[in-house]
Amino acid sequence: WAKYYADDGALFLRITNLDHNTIDLDLSSMQFVRPPRGAEGERTRVQVGDILISITADVGMIGLIRADLGDAYINQHICLARPKGEHLPEFLAYFLASPASGLGQLTAMQRGATKVGLTLHDIRSLEFSLPTIREQGEIVRRVGDLFALADAIEVRYRVVMARVEKIRSQGSGVRSQV
Repeated sequence: WAKYYADDGALFLRITNLDHNTIDLDLSSMQFVRPPRGAEGERTRVQVGDILISITADVGMIGLIRADLGDAYINQHICLARPKGEHLPEFLAYFLASPASGLGQLTAMQRGATKVGLTLHDIRSLEFSLPTIREQGEIVRRVGDLFALADAIEVRYRVVMARVEKIRSQGSGVRSQV
């Protein structure tokens, strides 16, 4: 892919665009490509609802394509999973990112000493029971609520820590008289 790198063009998603702490893509570091015509360019093109899984180095990071990114492609260190049938992509992404579920299976499957990795066969062999589409929706809603709560707690924490730091800085200039 390096020979197709460009200053503009299609978005090229790499492992740096994935993170263990979220299923959202991190698009703060962008790479662009002008992909080749034919199979490789088409096979690696993403669409809304696709799930991305890191399969080398930092195995098991999950990203969900929530919105249309225009022309966007993945590199060879990412597996593209395209849900079919009665599956909510967001539910599957949360499942795969969960240490107790998908991530646990992915971590157990990885092999290699110097450069760990997974194969596409490993990804295909993941096993799990799917709840009904209604239950998947409810789980996604509840997970979303919990993440919103966690974000609100983090904001409160930052506000409190800023106040504590302000008090500390004001207190350092005060001298006690004996």
